[in-house]
Amino acid sequence: TMENKEEEIELKSVVTFIEKNWRILLILLILVFAFYLKVYHVDYPVVGYHNWKEVHYLSEARNFADDGFFANGFFVPSSDYPGIYEDPSGMHPDTFPIISIIVGLLFNIFGASLVVARSVGILFSLGTVLMMYLFVKKLFKNDLMAYTAMFLTALSPLFVFFSHNVQLMNVGLFFMLTSL
Repeated sequence: TMENKEEEIELKSVVTFIEKNWRILLILLILVFAFYLKVYHVDYPVVGYHNWKEVHYLSEARNFADDGFFANGFFVPSSDYPGIYEDPSGMHPDTFPIISIIVGLLFNIFGASLVVARSVGILFSLGTVLMMYLFVKKLFKNDLMAYTAMFLTALSPLFVFFSHNVQLMNVGLFFMLTSL
């Protein structure tokens, strides 16, 4: 019948599309899988042994959003509770606060939210998963090895956990792989 022929043509066009674009579809599938793993508990409270540094960067980001990015000088971070022998304004020496600046900017746009803050790390970690694929493919000129490295990067338990923490390592790892 005419209906069956139309369905058969449709199925053939889908199969042809998959055959032509399977590499891109596999990359997208791995990225969607990585995203699924990384958004688990994205709004979970900031508690626990590994989250003390996250509180540090979140307070810097909130202070940037509330006080402005140049309140204490050129991107000088400040904390909420300075130590007894530290500057009472909370200003402190630190690494360049790129994650706090990005999150502070997003706080100004979308409002202060843990999901907004953690989305930065998730996006950079997804970029890291893609950069791992590109790096291994360029280094070894082997597609299977590149897909495997990408998948294992997406699946790595420590990377999954720390990818939704507001910390410098997500941004740093992305830019390290990008520079390679």
